[in-house]
Amino acid sequence: MKHPSIALTTMLLVQACSSTPIAPPEDNTGAPTSLVITSNVDTVESIGERIDLSATATDAAGGTVEGTVSWVSGDPRIALITQTGRLTSVNNGTTVLIAQLDLLRDTIEIVIAQKPTSVTIESVSDTARSIGIRQRMRATVRDAQGVGIATERAKPTWSTSDPTVARIDEPGKVLPTGRGTADVIVTAGDAVGTHPLTVFPSISVEIDTALAERMQWALEDSTVSRRLRSVTASVTIGDKVWTGVSGRSNDLAEAKPDMLYGWASVTKTAVGAATMLLVEDGALSLSDNVGTWFSDLPNIPTTVTVRQLLQHTTGIFDYVIHPNLTTSRNADTQRVWTPREIIENFVTTPIFTPGERFSYSNTNFIVLGMIIEEVTSKTVAQVMRERLWVPNQLNAMFLLGQESSSGTIATGWSDISGTGTLQDFAIFFGPATHSLRWTAGGIFATATDMALWGRALYTAKAVTQGSLDEMNTFIDPMAGSTVWTGAGLGTLRYQFGNKTTWGHAGAISGFSSLMIYSPDDDVSIAVAINQDAGSHNFAHFRITEALLNLAR
Repeated sequence: MKHPSIALTTMLLVQACSSTPIAPPEDNTGAPTSLVITSNVDTVESIGERIDLSATATDAAGGTVEGTVSWVSGDPRIALITQTGRLTSVNNGTTVLIAQLDLLRDTIEIVIAQKPTSVTIESVSDTARSIGIRQRMRATVRDAQGVGIATERAKPTWSTSDPTVARIDEPGKVLPTGRGTADVIVTAGDAVGTHPLTVFPSISVEIDTALAERMQWALEDSTVSRRLRSVTASVTIGDKVWTGVSGRSNDLAEAKPDMLYGWASVTKTAVGAATMLLVEDGALSLSDNVGTWFSDLPNIPTTVTVRQLLQHTTGIFDYVIHPNLTTSRNADTQRVWTPREIIENFVTTPIFTPGERFSYSNTNFIVLGMIIEEVTSKTVAQVMRERLWVPNQLNAMFLLGQESSSGTIATGWSDISGTGTLQDFAIFFGPATHSLRWTAGGIFATATDMALWGRALYTAKAVTQGSLDEMNTFIDPMAGSTVWTGAGLGTLRYQFGNKTTWGHAGAISGFSSLMIYSPDDDVSIAVAINQDAGSHNFAHFRITEALLNLAR
């Protein structure tokens, strides 16, 4: 075996004697030595826009070198780029794009800044009802692709066509200054948007202007955030009154402060007051029983007393939950139902012995209405007008079905089909609906008059202090309730934070409402919405609470 060193020496000698030349070092002539990105723009003005970029590689001699360039976006949240160099803008901002070929790379900074091409002004109302109360409007700025641009980037400017009618004292806050019509104008870049505003002052501002604005904005915010058709509200602070409205009655008409809304079971406060006035007259007693006037009402125990009717401790079946009520109403919308027919058709066996406990029943107030008419030989509507509305100068309170209204009634919206879609309730708005509600929930009124009614009732102007004390003697209606904490005679007790209030809520097809009075603050609040309570998760309670917190 040869020694390894000898073999290696032999091989080197052979190579040295060979005639084959040794290969020279590799020639790098033509290799890329630089890479440069070329682009005709460094700013992209719309989201979704596409731009083709390119990168050129050159060698040491300045010649172009072919090769596959790879591309990377420094921030894909701002812009994307394909391996062929096509950029797609994604969002506003700045990003670095990187081109790479072998060990060479180049970068370019691209700014995505949308250019406004359209401006849309949004407002819950095209009409200002008070001079000096600012209305908030919102502007939406969009680019050519229809993508919204943040207003802080677009920097829109606001103005009006006639400062004597309205002016802008803050971005989006329109201050009505005089009667007439003016355009609200927003400019963003070359884009311009306009929105008409009619100033038709129908509400005088009796309270502090800044407070009135905050209350109005509370309505507007609720209309937008809770997708309400409309909301009307009135607040009395002492003897000063504020009224506001937001939204639309229907697609063709804005809601107005003088429109009538359905107040449903808030009606029971008036029935309670009318009953107490008859007690004051000595025409009846709270201990009188139904048998004194009616001995043949099916499923109405004759031993039930007037007090038990007012306080819902009768055990009488609630007619509004009878399965045939709605179908019977819809079968003949022009039929006028008498109170006796309501009881005969929709009241079944009592659910407990009179006086045993509390259970809310609308039937109790139908019976009370019958007693009032039996005692006075007048309609309940007449009694209310003569004893409650006229003495307290309330001209926009109506018990529909027994009297006609003199104002425009807001369109009620209801889930008629049970599918979750609100429909115009007008097809069922007539004699059958009104007569079936009657003294359980038939009053329609403006928010202003309802708030004034609350103050008149709970400051003992509508009834004596003794009668009010009787009405405000409360029992616990429902264990565990955090808002509704007491049932009195035709009135309920509600707790909002640390504030105890008296009043009543209401819910009927097409409307939901709440009227309360805070005795600690001498504040009365009435709120009504023209759609079913379940469709907005009882927003009338949240709006009332917001107004109470502002007013006190």
